[in-house]
Amino acid sequence: MEAVFDLRNPSDRERIADELPVVDEIQYSITKEQFLDALDAAVDLLPQNLPLQYRYGMIPIHRTAGRIYTLVKLGLWFRSLSGCERFVSLLKGFANPTQFWDAYFEARVAAYFKSAPGIHALLFSPEVVARGRRKYPDFLVTSAVGHLLVECKQLRFSEAKVSRKFRADVQTIEEARTRSDWPEEYCLEVEFLGPQREMLSTLAPKLIAAGINVAREGGGSFEIGNLRASVRHRDTRFQTDLQRRGLHSAVVRCPGHAVSLADPRHTPLRAYRGDVDRKYLRLLRAAINDARKQLPPDQNAAICIGDMPLRVATERLDLFIKETDLPRHIRLLSLWEGNTAKMYVPEDGSKFVEQLLGTAFER
Repeated sequence: MEAVFDLRNPSDRERIADELPVVDEIQYSITKEQFLDALDAAVDLLPQNLPLQYRYGMIPIHRTAGRIYTLVKLGLWFRSLSGCERFVSLLKGFANPTQFWDAYFEARVAAYFKSAPGIHALLFSPEVVARGRRKYPDFLVTSAVGHLLVECKQLRFSEAKVSRKFRADVQTIEEARTRSDWPEEYCLEVEFLGPQREMLSTLAPKLIAAGINVAREGGGSFEIGNLRASVRHRDTRFQTDLQRRGLHSAVVRCPGHAVSLADPRHTPLRAYRGDVDRKYLRLLRAAINDARKQLPPDQNAAICIGDMPLRVATERLDLFIKETDLPRHIRLLSLWEGNTAKMYVPEDGSKFVEQLLGTAFER
């Protein structure tokens, strides 16, 4: 949608709902009434000073681009969780810009537990004592077989040092490209192959100069330093597989109208770095250790980690868990990518977790 919609305006929400069942290429399985009720809940319960402007399928929220689907899901979770004790504790997290997306993940996980057939009650921010200090894990669930404390953590990979450096390196290459006589009809794709052997500030101009020569020959690929580069005509497809696991970054050239972020015609520079699996696992280990500090060692607990690519989890999790040696009171570790989760349950705790969650638990 190219028009600007103010989601705090009921008539604008109605106009969006009129597009159902498909809004911005997403198919919804809920009714128009449920769609509007979810948006109403999100708009009413989020901080009133938070702008909710919707355009081109995106809603900028604290430097992150959300979607209308993002708010609809949040509203559905709010409706599900609003009757839980201390629900206001969850809402407080949305008032802090640095915690907004952490609170969003907590709401997602809480809604998952709340929907489990075995769960009778959910309490936000329960007070416990861990390591001699008062702590407040995210929530406590109760079932016929007992209680389970749940602590949620986001990896925040986009804020990690490797991500910041990658973005800075891409910017350095783009600045060198824009300072040169780079041909407008050609695009550059760069893959970082490994550790730097030369300062990028000196390598980038060499990269661009070599790329210009390749463009004059009609395009092609070459390597320079720790970089593999492809030069292609703007009317040809990307040379980089956009589904490859790793860091991706792109410079999009706006022609004066809305374009897709994955449109090869308007992407003069795209970059990729694939050697990041170990970085994810390092952040995962730190997140687990941080979560354990919030949990008493004498109470059953679960740790839920967000922002974890499940391809990394699937390939590395079993070995990682063995190396991590989780204590016995951690009955469940779940790793989340969007709305999909991978569960790890120690063998001696599987019966308890299955009884606690019921049919909602799947290995």
